[in-house]
Amino acid sequence: MKICTSCGVPQEEIFFGKKSANNDGLCYMCKDCTRIYNHKRYLKNRDEILDRSSKYNREHKDTIKKPSKEKAYKAYKKWYLANKEKKSAHAKLAYAVKHGKLLKQSCSVCKDPKSEAHHVDYSKPLEVIWLCKKHHGELHTKRGSNA
Repeated sequence: MKICTSCGVPQEEIFFGKKSANNDGLCYMCKDCTRIYNHKRYLKNRDEILDRSSKYNREHKDTIKKPSKEKAYKAYKKWYLANKEKKSAHAKLAYAVKHGKLLKQSCSVCKDPKSEAHHVDYSKPLEVIWLCKKHHGELHTKRGSNA
C-alpha cells in the first residue's frame, strides 16, 4: 500500500505509475491524480502557446512562407518537358507490371523482394534491371545523376 501525496488515499501499488528515480520505483501521485494534474497543465500551457503563436503570426505574417501548389506544379511541368522519354518509359513499365505483362522481380544484387526498376536505355521501356532502393541509389551515384 502507498499513499498518494495529492489525494491522500492509500492505494495498491498497481494504481501508481513507475518512476525509477524514486526509492520505491513508483510515482508519488496515483494515476488518476497524475492524469488530472497533467490535464490542468495542458490546458494552462495550451492557452499560453496559442497566444504566443498567434502573436508571432500577426507580427511576422509577411515573412511566413506558405507552400505553393503552383510552384510545385511549375517545377514538375519543367521536369516533365525536359524528360518526356523518361516519363513515357516509366508509364509504359508501370502499365506492363500492373497488367501482368512484366513481373516485378527481386533485386539482382541482394535478392531483396522490395525492388525498383532501373532503365539502362529509356528507348526500351520494358528492358530494366531490378534493384533494391540501396543498390539503385548506389548505381546512380556511380554513374552520375543522368544514369
